[in-house]
Amino acid sequence: MSGRSSPKDLVMLVIDVGPMMDVAPPTGSDTPLEASLKIASQIVTQKLFGGCKDEIGMVLFGTPNTDNDLALSEGGYDNISVVWAIATPTLDLLKFIRGQIQIGDNPADFIDAIVVAIDMIVKASQEIRKVGDKKIYLFTTCGSE
Repeated sequence: MSGRSSPKDLVMLVIDVGPMMDVAPPTGSDTPLEASLKIASQIVTQKLFGGCKDEIGMVLFGTPNTDNDLALSEGGYDNISVVWAIATPTLDLLKFIRGQIQIGDNPADFIDAIVVAIDMIVKASQEIRKVGDKKIYLFTTCGSE
C-alpha cells in the first residue's frame, strides 16, 4: 500500500438566503431555499459518508450581518457571511444545514459572494499539501441584487 495521500477537493456551498428565496412556486412545491438546502444536505451527506477526504465550506448571502474576511480587509461584501470555514464535513455541518439556516430580508450581490468563496478556496489551497478540484456550488434565484 502506498503512503501517498490522494488530493482533497475543496468545495464551497454558496447559498442565497435573501427574500426571493422564500417565494414558493405556484405549484406549491418547496421554496427555492428549501430545495437548495436539500441539495446542499445531499452533497454534504455524500462527502461525509462517502469515505472521501474532501473539505467543504459555506457562505450565505442575504444575511442580516456581514461576516467575511474581505469585508474587513477591503470593505464592501455586505450581507455575506462565512458560516462554515473550509474543513472536513461533520454531522454538525449537516445539522446546521438542516436546521439553522433561515431566510433573511437583505439582498446581497451573488458575485460578491462568489468572490468571498474564491478567497476562501485560495487561502485553504495554500495550507493543504495536495489539492484536487476546487468547486463552488451556487444556489440562488438571482433575485437579490
